[in-house]
Amino acid sequence: MTFAEKKAFYNEQELLYPDQSHWNKELTYEFFINVQHADCDMSVLEFGGWKGSTANAVIPEFDVQDYGMILCWDNYDICDACIPKTECNESVYNVQIINDYIWNTGFHKKIYNVFYAVHAIEHIDNEELEKLINTIPESVDWIYLESPLRDDVCDWTGRNNAHVLTYGWNKVIDLLKKKGYDMNFSRDDVKWFIKHSMFRGAIDMES
Repeated sequence: MTFAEKKAFYNEQELLYPDQSHWNKELTYEFFINVQHADCDMSVLEFGGWKGSTANAVIPEFDVQDYGMILCWDNYDICDACIPKTECNESVYNVQIINDYIWNTGFHKKIYNVFYAVHAIEHIDNEELEKLINTIPESVDWIYLESPLRDDVCDWTGRNNAHVLTYGWNKVIDLLKKKGYDMNFSRDDVKWFIKHSMFRGAIDMES
């Protein structure tokens, strides 16, 4: 698929399946509490945030000045049809509808300390995932990923979804390690990663 074909596909998916707010609320809140305690203020880069339901729920929970606020939450998404149906009206939230692959948009030049992607990476192929990881901004210290990947190779044949990534978690973990991130937490479909330089001081939540 070309990028234009992908965009048309997801605009059609929004009409057919408008509710894509599938995220682990408990673990998302735990993650941001840990970031808050370590870094205080947060600037979030969300990849594939759809209509902003996560941001809408999370941002108000972290608005205490001098204790740890979400200063900005930028949602980079491909779906134009989501714009008029955005669920988040928080002032720090921005929708960045992309018209090219995200690694070609200059997003990596912006300053974020959190990368957040829920049920998104399985919708890009192996080469695209590698390009995405390689262009995560250097300022990012914390990464939250939620995805129904297997540990090894993923085969989505016969499933009624738009999943295309065949890399499993083991490969994703290896790619992020090469980029400079260690896995700090793993439960169900959720993994957290922290930059090597911060790992010793992080709260070890792995189970």
